[in-house]
Amino acid sequence: MRYVFGFLFILILVAGMTLLGLRLAAVVREAGLLPRPVPEQGRIVETDLGTIYVEELGPQTGPVLLLLHGSVGWSRMWRPTQETLAA
Repeated sequence: MRYVFGFLFILILVAGMTLLGLRLAAVVREAGLLPRPVPEQGRIVETDLGTIYVEELGPQTGPVLLLLHGSVGWSRMWRPTQETLAA
């Protein structure tokens, strides 16, 4: 029984550290602490709340769809969906 609690403790600790690491990586990325080039597929747009990265695909006359990712996601995770919807 003691080993089960030890295993669960380690499992919870590893999961917590993983989530913390992902959150810290998102903060570094969102705060722009590391210089990085803008991917060719998109552009940077200035807003009242800060800068955001935007990708536009498909015909200009088509319906507008907005795809958002969570704080630990990134725009490339939408690429297959973007291409399918743009077609």
